[in-house]
Amino acid sequence: MQSPFIRSLNRAVHTTLRPFYRLPWKHVSRSFSSHMALTTLTEDQEMLTETVSKFAQCHVAPYVSEMDEKAKLRPELLEKLFSEGLMGIEIPEEYGGAGMCFTHAVLAIEELAKVDPAVAVIVDIQNTLINLAFLTWANEDLKKEYLPKLAS
Repeated sequence: MQSPFIRSLNRAVHTTLRPFYRLPWKHVSRSFSSHMALTTLTEDQEMLTETVSKFAQCHVAPYVSEMDEKAKLRPELLEKLFSEGLMGIEIPEEYGGAGMCFTHAVLAIEELAKVDPAVAVIVDIQNTLINLAFLTWANEDLKKEYLPKLAS
């Protein structure tokens, strides 16, 4: 038999997390559909990792100290993140995105974070919060209007 403390803790956890159980996780769960270990990358994941790593070294690394000193992101870097498709990783191709999964987004964010965590956070917020909100809750008209803009 559980103690009253454990019962109240369980009740609090289930009450707090209940709204998350009701979310339509179809966009997030795609990355877990394969049975490969998370430590084993697919060929396209390895290619993405290499590409983002090179991008970070070429386009982010030279400006890290300057951006830190000024506490400001270079506008051309943000434009480059969009043009390279890093801001629309999970957006389906039909809306102008890369059509990849959550795991791809995490790998890209991880590679950017190795060079500059601030840039990685920007890409993370765009891919995992903003884009996912539109993919999950927007109607088709809103998706057609905003997802292409969010992807490029």
